[in-house]
Amino acid sequence: MTVRLALIVLSLAACSAGTPSSLWLPTPQSTSPIGRGELLAGFAKVDITPPPGMGLSGNGFEGQQASGYSQRLYARAMVMEDSLGERIAFVVADVPHVSSLLHRLTAEQTSRGSSKLGADRLVLSATHTHSSVANHYTNSAYNEQSGRFSGYDAFWVEFLVERLVRAVDLAYADLMPALARWSYSEVPGVTSNRSPIPFAANPVPFGGPVDDTLYTLRVDQCEVAFSNCVARGGFGVFAIHGTGYPATGDLLDPDIPGVVQRHVERAIDRLNGALLADTIFRPEGVYVLANGTEGDVSPDHDLGTRCENHLRQRPGPRPRGPNWAPPAPEVWRARSSDLHACMERARTSVARIGNELGSAAERSYNLVPAASSFRIRRAFTTIHLPTFNASPPLCPNARFGTSNVGGAPNDARTRLLGWSFLWVFPSGFEPGSLAVADPPHGCQGEKRVGLGFVGQGLATGPHGLPEYAQFSVVQMGRTAVVSLPWEVTTVAGRLIKNAVQAQAPWADRVVVVGLANGYFQYLTTREEYSLQHYEGGSNLYGRNTLDLVIRVLEDLTRNIGNDSKVGPIEAFPGAYRTYFKRPSTPTAITRVFTKVQCDDHLLVAEWEDVPPGQFQPADGQVLRIADGTTLLAWDDHPNVEVRAIRSAGGGRHVWRVTYRSPTQLSNTTSVQLLSRPGVGNALSRGCF
Repeated sequence: MTVRLALIVLSLAACSAGTPSSLWLPTPQSTSPIGRGELLAGFAKVDITPPPGMGLSGNGFEGQQASGYSQRLYARAMVMEDSLGERIAFVVADVPHVSSLLHRLTAEQTSRGSSKLGADRLVLSATHTHSSVANHYTNSAYNEQSGRFSGYDAFWVEFLVERLVRAVDLAYADLMPALARWSYSEVPGVTSNRSPIPFAANPVPFGGPVDDTLYTLRVDQCEVAFSNCVARGGFGVFAIHGTGYPATGDLLDPDIPGVVQRHVERAIDRLNGALLADTIFRPEGVYVLANGTEGDVSPDHDLGTRCENHLRQRPGPRPRGPNWAPPAPEVWRARSSDLHACMERARTSVARIGNELGSAAERSYNLVPAASSFRIRRAFTTIHLPTFNASPPLCPNARFGTSNVGGAPNDARTRLLGWSFLWVFPSGFEPGSLAVADPPHGCQGEKRVGLGFVGQGLATGPHGLPEYAQFSVVQMGRTAVVSLPWEVTTVAGRLIKNAVQAQAPWADRVVVVGLANGYFQYLTTREEYSLQHYEGGSNLYGRNTLDLVIRVLEDLTRNIGNDSKVGPIEAFPGAYRTYFKRPSTPTAITRVFTKVQCDDHLLVAEWEDVPPGQFQPADGQVLRIADGTTLLAWDDHPNVEVRAIRSAGGGRHVWRVTYRSPTQLSNTTSVQLLSRPGVGNALSRGCF
């Protein structure tokens, strides 16, 4: 996440000394478990794809306005209950980050539902795709700075919480007797360390530059205990940034994790005899893939996929939602042919990496599960970092460094990287010496604080950056699953695993799930912090933060299985703005195709439909592409893109679908628009 410089300057001019309005989040506690004498498991997948027109997040102010979607976005859930009744829910959503606000609002409803799962038994995390939507954070600075549009969108939060709750409820309703088994495999070559200099500053030996271990929990459901069992779902953890697509992309997409999950889910269906699983709109299998210690780990991008390198800035005002706006004049400009070729390379790279990782996950999954005695225990806590009695102490105020503003140079740079004031005075918006305070001073030590300590405090407000961190340790069989709200670098993750392992004689492995139950930017080692590259500049509470995290997780591990109290969290979401609108029932219109063209391996079709604000992909399948009676693809396929193109007047909009076929298309290929409320009957037109 980067910082919007213009926002900071304006905030300095307009800020006041008053405390922003706040709200206390609910503290839902789980109901005490009652054992049913056997291991149970259930899975669910719920569509969370918003309408086109919302702002993409994860790349800060470089994010685009979504013109459409490729693969859909989902929330996937796994609920497990052991023989003693202890239960846990893991939910992973295709969003850049989650927030403690989302976690608590979801848990408030699930604790009152059939599952009785409160915040202490709900682990909510993000795949970290940078091609999704935010505007749901607990603190105002993130709502202002994280993506294309600034502000807290209460309607989007309401929609997202409703879908997250539905995922948990459906997974709980799916509980059946189960077998479960972990497997672990190395997947080299799909990731790389994007910050090799800070990594090399760590003491040796600390292993390779990335954690390339794929952790996979396979779960089979049984009609009765231990018999008539079939593959049903799985839970995986792998460390990879969701930056397969560059910041120039303008489509909603789950990125590489979406390719992986789709790959494994169809493999699960094939295990159960669905030979044509790839033609199913939504598979029966569910693979919940969480992100691991990916703080300094990027996809091993193909050359030429960082499309920001082609762009030049053109200043001007930004568009505002809620559902559609013209292109922003200040979007970086490039020759369209260069940008198109670069985005095609990025799309190919995402498919390559996703399929390699998906094949590895499928191989791990195919190990036959053989465990019915699967113990579950958990420990959970909430910490207010500014006032926590840490030794060594944390900084009492969160601050980001100047290197945070320039972004990650090898992965997600911003246009401010290396920028100079008046073309003469270096800004320090880059990694290394200019971002390092010399000599180190105050609790932030080597960090050169962006805008200075006082200036940044005025810009972000007294509670603009996160303060409440939620931690959990969950025993899942012979594996300890640690969750925390940071993006954890590779070596910081290894230190956490070693510390937890020392307190967990019952665990064969320790797995770290980052980006969980909140968001705090980056967690680094002291050595990485001292160099103030992007990750160190994004470590908000100073060089001692990792020491605190390890201490808290050690305490939780020692006390696993004891009652965990859900502590209070005060939220300061900032200005409310509406970009997501629940559509009213649209005026009935007659859809009409204006173009269907097939050219070897490419199909392009355009039609008139409702405007983006009334177009809800999450409510069901929109279209399919077929050759006669043979289904080729649907609008949740990595080779299909659906875009809003332009207004057609009279409450109508022109839409375009693009399909890249792996085989040559025939003249009998057709596009079939499915019926939806308010838009008439199904409609089909072919290339012939």
